Amino acid sequence: MTKTTEYQKDLIEALKDPSEAAAYMNAAIEEGDHEIFRLAANNVAESKPKSFSTLRTKMTPESRARSEEQTRTLREKIRTRG
Repeated sequence: MTKTTEYQKDLIEALKDPSEAAAYMNAAIEEGDHEIFRLAANNVAESKPKSFSTLRTKMTPESRARSEEQTRTLREKIRTRG
């Protein structure tokens, strides 16, 4: 089983704030990449009550690892944009 990284935990916690989630989604939209948008939407959904994130538990360990890597990449892009 893939262990959730501290980064991912911190990100999900931050996305519980509606203004943080909105800014995160806006940055994903500005990228203009459907995959980045999908990843951002998944992260925001994960920050919501458990019923919204049950689909993530059905992901394979490889998919979760890839998702976490993509999350780090997206967060870096957001940080560099200021």
